[in-house]
Amino acid sequence: MLRAYQRHRMRPAGDGDAPQAPSTPRVDTTPFLIHPRVYILETSSGAFLCPGSSLLAHDTSSPSPAFLLYPSSHPVSTVSLLPSSSPTWPTLPVSHPPSPSLTPDPKPPISPPNWQYTPEQITEAIDKVCASDKAQADELVALPEDKRTFENGVRPQIFSGGHDSWIDSPALFLQHVHPDDAIRNSSIEAEKKMTEFGLKESAREDVYKALKDVEANVEKNGEKLNSEEKRFLERILRDRRRLGLALEPEKREKLLELNTKLSNLQVDFRRALNEEKGSLLFTREELDGVPEASIDGYEKEGDKYKVTFKTPDIVPIL
Repeated sequence: MLRAYQRHRMRPAGDGDAPQAPSTPRVDTTPFLIHPRVYILETSSGAFLCPGSSLLAHDTSSPSPAFLLYPSSHPVSTVSLLPSSSPTWPTLPVSHPPSPSLTPDPKPPISPPNWQYTPEQITEAIDKVCASDKAQADELVALPEDKRTFENGVRPQIFSGGHDSWIDSPALFLQHVHPDDAIRNSSIEAEKKMTEFGLKESAREDVYKALKDVEANVEKNGEKLNSEEKRFLERILRDRRRLGLALEPEKREKLLELNTKLSNLQVDFRRALNEEKGSLLFTREELDGVPEASIDGYEKEGDKYKVTFKTPDIVPIL
């Protein structure tokens, strides 16, 4: 619910409980290009999405940690290698179904995330995630006030959030890297839809009241929560207050309107950057403070560096 309106990014390896790449992972295949500055690299630790600057002259002996696609528990036996000039989106022989789907109670082994979306499948994936989140909120609201507990009201959100992100994060990430305009546009529109849904769901007064009942029942019944569980409950209540649930209805509606407008402007801004075909030239001195790895990835024109408006180029400067 609340997670739905937040920025969706693939989690870098090493963040939280994600498996970390060893300092010098064994590389099983040659990296292949999926974007002018993005490669997929399979190592002994799993498959990683790597910025091209981390693969110095295609020396893959020690790539820097990047975005984990899937751990080594889901090995890929072969990878379709493409020349850097190829516009074709590569196909990974993974075990997920061709159409994104949600399982009610995922158990290991879980297939790696799906990167082979069509525009229609992106819409389908986001619709399913939104429907799942809404159904979960409705179930909490339907419980009697004195039966609302952490176990039946909050814990399901913890697990479904991680499970849903296995589906929606790749679908929304494609707007940044996919060479096909239709895929990118579908991903952008899907993010708008999910953001608007998340804002509205997180501003539901009935859900907020149900969560307040959970908080009261935890204290009343002596339900034992560890520090992480307590923090999670505190934060989802805090975040809803920040979305206006402590305000009068009129002010709450105005805040929701402004948050939705702000979110759409952010998405449109990123779209404009990604679709902009131009570039800017900078001297080495003007790039002072930009990470060396990013500078090494910029094309050179004479003694200046060419920076496009694509996400991998412009973000280190912004």
